[in-house]
Amino acid sequence: MAVTNNDRVGEALDLLRAGLAPFVAREVTERVKVQAVRMDAIRRFAEDPVLADRPMAEWDASGLLRLMWETWNDVFRNTLGFTERSLVSELRAWRNKWAHQERFSSDDADRALDSAERLLTAVSAPQAGEVAKIKMELRRLVFDEQVRGERRQAAGALPKTGAPKAAKDGAVKEAPMAPDEVERLRTTAEKCRALAMMGWTDGEIARALGISYQHAYNTTHRATRDYSPGRYRR
Repeated sequence: MAVTNNDRVGEALDLLRAGLAPFVAREVTERVKVQAVRMDAIRRFAEDPVLADRPMAEWDASGLLRLMWETWNDVFRNTLGFTERSLVSELRAWRNKWAHQERFSSDDADRALDSAERLLTAVSAPQAGEVAKIKMELRRLVFDEQVRGERRQAAGALPKTGAPKAAKDGAVKEAPMAPDEVERLRTTAEKCRALAMMGWTDGEIARALGISYQHAYNTTHRATRDYSPGRYRR
């Protein structure tokens, strides 16, 4: 079954919990030693009462994030900065959205993954690298889908008929390729040349293939020099 954005965020929250727990436990222990906070007060921040009497290593991401937010001034302010406090707040919101099974768009998932990676990096947790891999894989999938969409759009811009056009000197060009044949060509250069043979201008080619005018011009006019003169028009 395909991995969803909610699955990716859920995996990142598990990694966030694993990375934050040792850091939170260490910071709390140090502050308890100097009597800056009391452990009984700390345990009240466990959202699940069952976890209150368990080691912090077993707390979930929600409890750890809530603890960090509520005890920031007493425990974490001297170790982390304002940026990290903002990340904690943002991640609490993402976690609540995930817990309520709300749909994550790719943009939302990317933001949640990036915030988790940044907070884990700030506490020197090795899990930051694993979250980064999930984020980069999502970005690769989004990019691939954008490329496919652009190709489909370019294919839709191809002419429905391929009747050859007459050149300026009255000569008829070679029989053009069918639109689906043009789409199956492997390289952009081959597509440029094929469309030029069908009478397309450099500007039309550039718009259809999503490339710059100069790219189209250079490709078609290089073909002109390499093959027969007068074969292409601008």
